[in-house]
Amino acid sequence: MTAVRLSAEELDELMLVRDGFCSVSEVSLPSFAQDDEVVDLEGAVVARFVEGEFEFADGDSRPFAWLYGQRRSSSEGALATERDRDQVTPAANASTGGRDLVDSPVGFGTCEFVPHSQGSTSGAAQGPTGGAVRGSTSGAVRGLTSVWWIDGASERIAELAEPGALLVVPMSPSHQPGHRALAALRSAIAAAREREDLRVLAVPVDLDAHPERRELLERALDADSSSTISDHEASSAAGVFILLTGLSGSGKSTIARALREELIIRGRSVTLLDGDQVRRELSAGLGFSPEDRDTNVRRIGWVGAEIAAHGGAVVACPIAPYDATRKAVRQKVEHAGARMVLVHVATPLAECERRDRKGLYAKARAGELPDFTGISAPYEAPEDADLVIDTSEVAVADAVARIVTELDR
Repeated sequence: MTAVRLSAEELDELMLVRDGFCSVSEVSLPSFAQDDEVVDLEGAVVARFVEGEFEFADGDSRPFAWLYGQRRSSSEGALATERDRDQVTPAANASTGGRDLVDSPVGFGTCEFVPHSQGSTSGAAQGPTGGAVRGSTSGAVRGLTSVWWIDGASERIAELAEPGALLVVPMSPSHQPGHRALAALRSAIAAAREREDLRVLAVPVDLDAHPERRELLERALDADSSSTISDHEASSAAGVFILLTGLSGSGKSTIARALREELIIRGRSVTLLDGDQVRRELSAGLGFSPEDRDTNVRRIGWVGAEIAAHGGAVVACPIAPYDATRKAVRQKVEHAGARMVLVHVATPLAECERRDRKGLYAKARAGELPDFTGISAPYEAPEDADLVIDTSEVAVADAVARIVTELDR
């Protein structure tokens, strides 16, 4: 018997099968041998592969497991007891008449999912392309009036959602949900507590990577209609990561310090991640090889995304010479549910050399500083910059005003 440890993304693929939304043939999984045990990120057994099918374990170690649509067993009564303390009413942990009851997402009526294939808990049997969901308070009505996808934090869900809507929250990776998914889930649960006709369902999908999964899940839920709620109205209060990139001496740090002051005056909580300071503290020990430069900027991106995910404003001003690394930082920030503004401080090399108070360019020209950006190491100018500012032509105050204008859009 071999233990197969799947990645978080692969676990989500398997969970779609377990939750009754699709068949094994509709997801991307590695090959398995007879009696292989699939374990999650913590080593707990999720399923066993027997005679070409998956036999799933009863437990579920995912955060918010009670919000997912998988079948339940009587062994999960303890989970229901914990939720009772939070005034969340559990559904029956049993099967009746061939129909498997699952827990009501937030306790407002029993939610029942009826897959097209009944009986076995194998991958082959849990492969419906449709089904039905109903609320116990609305009688035996097959199908939903509407599915509302909640892909980000919003305070308007209760105001906008149609009566009886199912609020579906994409939660991938479901074993390690990110800030954006958790914020969306928090908003959905808050709306369902405000309106008892709303229900919440978490699904282990990443719609950015797999947009086709939306249609698959809507078929499985037998949805009559679907909509998406995204609340971007309070952009000034949302987290933002401002990355200023450019050559040494281009004016990044000067703009960053002035921008921090302006944002604080405007009432924002601001963290400044200055390139030199980060090198001394966060990235101490790193050199200036391509690999170390990449690591330095990715560390800045990770810290910045964490801060922005909680509503803070981050101003970072490393050289950040590589396009692929900057794109990776943008992806991390946006995945955290925050906004990234990329500012290319495009001051010409000649002007940067003229300003060279530390004598770094002169040393690089003399061969004393290897891997110096702009001289002996490349700088890849961004083609996806939100703003391009040349400080040989634009004053610092004007540069800050341009960035603030961009933030207000």
